[in-house]
Amino acid sequence: MPLFNRKSQESLWHQQIEARIAAQRFPDDVGEFSFPIEDLKKVTSQYLVKRKLESISTKCDEQLERLLEAQKFGDLVGRLSAFVSCLPFLSPSSARSLVVANIRLDGATTSHAELQLLLRFIVIAQEINGGSLREEELDYVSRLIKFASPQINFLGTLLKDHFAQEKTLTSKNALSTLNISHLVDGACKRFANHLLTLEQNGKLFLAYVESSWFSKIANDAEISRTLNNNISEWKSWTEWRPDTSRLKRWEKLTDDHIALLQDLLVLEGRDTTGSGKGTLLEALDSRRSRPSDSISCEAMVITPAGGDIRAELDNLFDGLDAALGIGPNAVLLFAHLCGQGQANARTVDIISAIEQAGVVATASKAVLDFFISISNNSKITYINKIKDTNKLVAIMRLLPVLGSNDRLRQLLSSVLSSEIGPALRAAQDTLATQIRKGGTGETVGMRIFSFGSLLTASEWLQPFFSTEIQIFAAGLPTEDKLLAVFKHRVAIREDGLIFEHEETSNFLMATLAGRGTSDQGAHDMALGLATVYQRPMDSDRRAITVFFTKASKDYNIDSTLVKQCLDELHEAQDWFTKGLASILIKRSDTLDLTCAQFMDLLMQLLQRDPHMHSECWRKLWLSMFEVHIPQILGLMAVKLSLSSWFQWTSNLHALIGTGNPFVASNIDLEVFFSWTGTLKSDHSLALGRLEKALNGRRDLRWIYLRETEIAVSLLHLLDSPTDAPLREVENVILSRLIPEGGNASAICAALSRLSKSSEVGIEACRAVVRRYDKSRQEISRAIFSGWLKDEGLSPSDRRTIESVGALLGVNSLNESEVIVAKAILVKEYEAVIKSANSFDSLRIALKLDDAPRTKVILAQLGIEDTSISGVTNLDVPPSLIHYIELVDDGIYELSFPIVQMRPFKRKALGVPTTSRMIIVRLNLRYGFSSPSFCVHLDHGMKPEDNAEHTFWRTSRSSGAPNRSFCGQPTSRFLYHASRALWKHLQEGVETLESAYNAMSKILEDLSHQCLVCGTSLGRLLRSSVCSGPCSFSLSQAALEVRLEDLKSDSPVVDALLAGIYAAAVLNRTDVTLLPGCPLGNSVIKAELGYFPPMSSFKDISSFATDVRALGQTAVDLLSWTCTTYRGFLTSATHGLRIPSMPNVHQFVLANAAPGLESAFATNFATYGSTVLFHGTSLDRLYCILREGLRVVSGTGLQQHGATSGHGIYLADEPSTSTGYFGSASSWRGSAYQNVGVLLACEYAGPPSRSIGIQVVTDPSMVIVRYVFLCPHGFVAPMRKDIVPAIEIACSSLRSGSV
Repeated sequence: MPLFNRKSQESLWHQQIEARIAAQRFPDDVGEFSFPIEDLKKVTSQYLVKRKLESISTKCDEQLERLLEAQKFGDLVGRLSAFVSCLPFLSPSSARSLVVANIRLDGATTSHAELQLLLRFIVIAQEINGGSLREEELDYVSRLIKFASPQINFLGTLLKDHFAQEKTLTSKNALSTLNISHLVDGACKRFANHLLTLEQNGKLFLAYVESSWFSKIANDAEISRTLNNNISEWKSWTEWRPDTSRLKRWEKLTDDHIALLQDLLVLEGRDTTGSGKGTLLEALDSRRSRPSDSISCEAMVITPAGGDIRAELDNLFDGLDAALGIGPNAVLLFAHLCGQGQANARTVDIISAIEQAGVVATASKAVLDFFISISNNSKITYINKIKDTNKLVAIMRLLPVLGSNDRLRQLLSSVLSSEIGPALRAAQDTLATQIRKGGTGETVGMRIFSFGSLLTASEWLQPFFSTEIQIFAAGLPTEDKLLAVFKHRVAIREDGLIFEHEETSNFLMATLAGRGTSDQGAHDMALGLATVYQRPMDSDRRAITVFFTKASKDYNIDSTLVKQCLDELHEAQDWFTKGLASILIKRSDTLDLTCAQFMDLLMQLLQRDPHMHSECWRKLWLSMFEVHIPQILGLMAVKLSLSSWFQWTSNLHALIGTGNPFVASNIDLEVFFSWTGTLKSDHSLALGRLEKALNGRRDLRWIYLRETEIAVSLLHLLDSPTDAPLREVENVILSRLIPEGGNASAICAALSRLSKSSEVGIEACRAVVRRYDKSRQEISRAIFSGWLKDEGLSPSDRRTIESVGALLGVNSLNESEVIVAKAILVKEYEAVIKSANSFDSLRIALKLDDAPRTKVILAQLGIEDTSISGVTNLDVPPSLIHYIELVDDGIYELSFPIVQMRPFKRKALGVPTTSRMIIVRLNLRYGFSSPSFCVHLDHGMKPEDNAEHTFWRTSRSSGAPNRSFCGQPTSRFLYHASRALWKHLQEGVETLESAYNAMSKILEDLSHQCLVCGTSLGRLLRSSVCSGPCSFSLSQAALEVRLEDLKSDSPVVDALLAGIYAAAVLNRTDVTLLPGCPLGNSVIKAELGYFPPMSSFKDISSFATDVRALGQTAVDLLSWTCTTYRGFLTSATHGLRIPSMPNVHQFVLANAAPGLESAFATNFATYGSTVLFHGTSLDRLYCILREGLRVVSGTGLQQHGATSGHGIYLADEPSTSTGYFGSASSWRGSAYQNVGVLLACEYAGPPSRSIGIQVVTDPSMVIVRYVFLCPHGFVAPMRKDIVPAIEIACSSLRSGSV
């Protein structure tokens, strides 16, 4: 145990050390690591406490040394951190030995960052444990740390001291063996990079100062050797002889200045050509062959004026010094001019002239802006920092400066005069663009005006004017007029009336923008408009003034009429001007709408002033309206309701009057007004129905605006009132009417056919349109497809439905779409059932509260009351108060709702689709121990039948019910339910609640019980019989019970008889194909020769009578056929029908005989199932349905070979199985002639090793699920096309969701 604890403590120590340093690690730079000293010390302190060791003791030294030797840290950070953690607790001697051991590293394999870390560790070790290092060792470390420092400012001194101390270093110094050459080399290289950075950044003075020590140590061989190895250009620094006073002055330059002047400044820098000269300029000068040759450095080119390059450069440098004295903008100007190829005396002269100006800052900025504005290159980075370099503005700023500085004017007048024209044209282009786009142009326009004014005032510049500039200056308007025009335009924009004013625009184009001619009349018009606009008026009148001034040109309205209206505007009533201004300002749709709204306002004015004193406004509106008659009529026809349209057209007629021809219009208004009157007098009902059907869509222009044959036809069809069912369909048809009546002919045709349809056809159309939903087309199409396939529809009704479907865009479903639609309908059906149950519960609750009143309410709502009596018993258990009623003394009615029962289960049990409830009458008059009862389905029971009920007693002497009683025709369901309830009630009734719950359970489990005795048969979809005695009892039941399939699914009986007939014709004596059949083969053939088609027995009222008319032998054959195979074979309809198999008769074996299903279920639980196929002939069908597929290899029943051994042969592909159909004939009245039998089976067993064929030796692993009767010439689909649908169907059958 102690050993285990010790190891655990050491492991914990390592883990804690690693955790302490994890947050401090810098993987990219070990040298930046900072030791968490206090946290590390705490870890070792806790370790010593747990180990009960005294610090600074021999045992402590030994234990910590062992701990450090066993450390698991793989890198330097981890190892050194572990030592730091232990140092405070070690004796000085032990601490020194550990430190020395850790610093004896090979410099060749130690990175600079690791060496930095190691040196910091040594200093920390000395601080923590003073005995770690000697004084001379610490001295050495402190010097090495300086070499490791990123900033090397005194490299010369460091190197000198280093090489001196290296000579005195002894072996006693723990650091004597440490190879630090790469540390020294690194310091030299960093210093070299530092100098280059200063040089590149233009910090020449600082570079000169920091490199001056090179010349002092040039004769030191050891230092020179080190420099030669690490700073290849160090001697060029020793040879540098600049003008240091100039370098000192250049310290004032900003980084931006240096970046621009770098190519110039570097000429005073060191010689980088290797020529050994004192400066770069001297080196470049020495290479010139002639005095007139230029020198160049990067982009800087300097040409000496007199051959003396040094004098030329000194002059430039003096100019730079002068610019520095003026200010930053002067320096930028100097740099810009030099960069533009003007590194010459002219640039110095410009700087000198600025220096003599009165306000040097303003002058330098103005000149700088000017030169930038005319610059064509974008390499000058500082241009981005000067905000306004617009050429026109720059010239405007420069002109006042030049006017007061003769020297500067002389230098710049030539270049300035060449830029005035382009600057003006650029500004004029901008102004013209703004005006064309509807802008006011005020800012640019007033800038151009100011520019012209400055030019005119600059007399010294006028000799340089071009003809273009002279014309411009002479045509400038006065400032007050120009301001009035701009004020007018700005005010219009502020009022929201954003459109171009042609008069003022033309005025500005001619006077400022240099476009157009100077038309004095147009100018006077523009100025007059501006003047009018300045008159005192409210915003409404101002807006009207502007609008109609523009309208006089847009509508070609007489200007005199406009002037007359505007003159009257100031005296018009405020309500009128406010309304008119609102219309004009807010005209957000179209000008057509503006005219229409203007008309409404004039109608109000006409109503207030019948004599229409303001005739000019009406004439003005008429002038506008003439241009837009078709658009306005169309607009109002869409926007107005029917009644509003008639009122609006009446107002229009009154406003226009008669005798007002509209030459520009293509509409005859007199004809239009006549047609409108006809619509109002003769077709108001039809138009009202149409408007309602369109549900707010008022695009009836094609009817309102002109009389057409199709419009008249549609209106005549709608003029007569119709009853509700027909109207419902008509409204949906009308709702499909598209704008402009493009499909009006189809609408009329559909309405015409609908009016001639029968009640069935109308009801079919109602069903289609009621379920029409664009978002759920599959439902609409399912209803549509169903009605089209209804054989009861007449051809005329069918055409009507097709017309309606075409308008709705609905077409028939294909087979796969039917499956999807069915799933959706089933889900809706379940929701409806849930609601029905809820409403039924509410009905019962209301009856219990107030039966008479509830009866009245139900009658008013048209809801059938399925209860027999209104008598209630308050002693009924509260939980069942909705389902049990006392109908008479001692007689109770127990209701079992079945609205939620799925259609397939109803078919299996024999419950009609119309039934909503199972009703059990329980007679307890003779006590709970001797009950009697009767069972009914609500669709066959009426309230007035109350006195006629006949009860079946539950005494053993009475026997189980085996016939019809209580006045209701029997059925398979009633037979089964009555026998099951009789069996339960033999023991008496304890309470109504227990009786109800037990009966609910019995009714729920009917399909799993023997039809006769009630024995459980396992999970089935339809009940059967369990044994021979029960089969005999069933054979004695009523024909309606025995032959349920003949009534509800006659194709199934037809298929069974076809198989029986084929087996009888084969007449095999060696094998039994019809086990247990009471009739001989010849009898069967003879009887079936006279049988009518089975479809003739479907849903006939005289079923038993018609069947008995066939004779007893026929009855026996049918009874044996329908009851002895003990399975549930049903026609595959709706969701169970498999697509991709056209013209194939499909049947589903929903469950086989109970024993077969039970055996298969065991294997299914183990293996699951897959779908395989088996082909056979019709004569084997009945035997297979009764006994299942069996292994008949080697027996008389074997039809084909057994190449893969004995067993049941199944195939993956249906096409494989169709080769084994064989041939067999069917009886004369059968619908299934010359067919082959393809069986789709579920296989629940291990997978086959064979490809395509499965040989099954255990029959319990196979069960038939589908029977396909395939016609002659049938081509089987591929497996992939039908198996998914079969698998879905099998899953639905198994889950009960079908």
